[in-house]
Amino acid sequence: MLSRSKNKLFFLLLAAILLALLIYLISFSFSIYPYQAGMAQGKVVIKDKTIWVDLAQTPEEKNKGLGGRENLADDEGMLFIFKEKTTPSFWMKDMNFPLDIIWLDDNIIVDISQNIQPHKNNQNLPVYRPSQAVNYVLEVNAGYVNKNNIKTGDRAEIQL
Repeated sequence: MLSRSKNKLFFLLLAAILLALLIYLISFSFSIYPYQAGMAQGKVVIKDKTIWVDLAQTPEEKNKGLGGRENLADDEGMLFIFKEKTTPSFWMKDMNFPLDIIWLDDNIIVDISQNIQPHKNNQNLPVYRPSQAVNYVLEVNAGYVNKNNIKTGDRAEIQL
């Protein structure tokens, strides 16, 4: 009788340990990619480098962009998705760090705006546009383009 209760106790203890480990691993995996809450996520691969992205799809998400965010990890960004090709206007409203903007026509980089600096106030903000119509805009940390030798004409694999 004593042996049976020891076995039950052992299995309960083992189950509790496994459950705690599972909870820890799940919470760890969410902390690896600190996406903006409530946004869909995806990834963009350029020259074998993966960029984990928040997807800005709604007008509200596009308007806010990365504004108010404190920083991005080296392999993070935001991908703005447009249903039709357009020449969108971007600004640095409420930004806390500089960006590189990669303008994409389908999967081809057609323009790049580098090292765009945030402004201390949100008045008279410069506006940035691509040289031609695009349907994707990728924002990454300033310096990412140079560090990874990204050029116009390069291909991007977009996974939504």
